[in-house]
Amino acid sequence: MMDTSANALKKVASIANWRQKFDIVAAYVEDCWLLDSFPHAVKQFDRLFIPHVEFQSQLEQQLNIPVSVLPCAFDVLTHGAGIKPRTVDVFSYGRTPRNYYLELQSILNAAGSGCFYYHQTFDQKELFPKLTYCSERFDYLHRLQLKKLLKRSKLTLAFDFSYTVPRAALHESMKFHPSHKCGQSVLNRRWFEGAAAGTVLVGKRPQTEMMSQYFDWEDATIELPDQPAEGAELIQDLLSDRERLEAVSQRNYVQSLAKNDWRLRIRDMLKQLDIPLPSGLELELEQLQRKIHSLRPSLAT
Repeated sequence: MMDTSANALKKVASIANWRQKFDIVAAYVEDCWLLDSFPHAVKQFDRLFIPHVEFQSQLEQQLNIPVSVLPCAFDVLTHGAGIKPRTVDVFSYGRTPRNYYLELQSILNAAGSGCFYYHQTFDQKELFPKLTYCSERFDYLHRLQLKKLLKRSKLTLAFDFSYTVPRAALHESMKFHPSHKCGQSVLNRRWFEGAAAGTVLVGKRPQTEMMSQYFDWEDATIELPDQPAEGAELIQDLLSDRERLEAVSQRNYVQSLAKNDWRLRIRDMLKQLDIPLPSGLELELEQLQRKIHSLRPSLAT
């Protein structure tokens, strides 16, 4: 079972004698920081997979089952790479530092600047819709739009939670963020999405060991200074360096294929569970390797 919420694992109880019917029961839960949401049934699972190493020991003690860490990923093979020309110069979504937002708005979106800074905004009334999850819901439509914007963006802002939201300024809704729950940086989905789309990630990278393991190539992220005026200048310099932008974009895409495609995560999960790989997965892993092999020579040019 793969789900964002541990609460969804209650579904197993709808199957009579579920534990006796299956040789192996395992789950991948993205929202693993919601420790109180794990149902009692999970204690009978053979293994739990989570994306954040920061919660591994807590969950092992709480559930008394093996907990393995495999970070988020992206369907890079199907939805990765970008669309040329990239018509959005700088894109930001989710949490963005207010000072950076205002600085980039005033400089990049000024009349005559020749640049376009797009910051995605949300309708607060639609953030938590009452509708059952479906194609009409705001969050579903947001995900579709997000993929298209990332593919069309030269640079995408990505800031660690601790930089965008000082602890003293936390709102009640933000206290459910994984970084707040564990008091540490965590590697979230946005870095995987951006790199897979071949956009250049600029901002503040998460201070977690997982970042070094899964984003270990040159310019995987480009650090911005604390002062927005200096950061805006750095961003403008990057936008004018087309050769570097293209090199980083291509490298992000190829390395995402090699390290952060969901097929690799599923393969690793099955290996840890000692389950043979399905033939369909093996075929797609071969496609993945062929794609990587065909693109890697371009990184040297």
